[in-house]
Amino acid sequence: MSPLQQDPANLSSQRDIIEPGAISLWPLAPGWWVVIGIVLALSGLLVWRALDKYRRNAYRRAAISELATINNDLARLPALLKRTALGAFPRTQVASLSGEEWLRFLDSSGSTTNFTDGPGREIVALAYTANALPEDQQLALLACAEQWIRGHKQAAT
Repeated sequence: MSPLQQDPANLSSQRDIIEPGAISLWPLAPGWWVVIGIVLALSGLLVWRALDKYRRNAYRRAAISELATINNDLARLPALLKRTALGAFPRTQVASLSGEEWLRFLDSSGSTTNFTDGPGREIVALAYTANALPEDQQLALLACAEQWIRGHKQAAT
């Protein structure tokens, strides 16, 4: 061996480092397939639940659109609330209710006590006679009905 080859400072005998090839993104490792499968399953479940909720709340959307057409014909309001309740609860639980029992049901299934202690009390009188209420009471009654339609709890299915 020559002294030049033994000298560690001599770079002439050195070779370049061989770099590995670029890492390919395809085909994916098995772990990524598992992750993709889980994400797809969860996404499908979320879409299915959203569509199911949308379908189950069709009666609410119909009731809100009909409520918007009531205007001064408040005699239609009690029937609208009853139909809405029948869409959310079993017929045996709702159909026979009237008077104070009906108001208590509306309050217990909703989030307020606007029917037994508030503007919603007029619902009982409207079911039998078309009272001419002052405009502020009409608006309060319609707001109370809309709040119940939007926010009542559905019966467990």
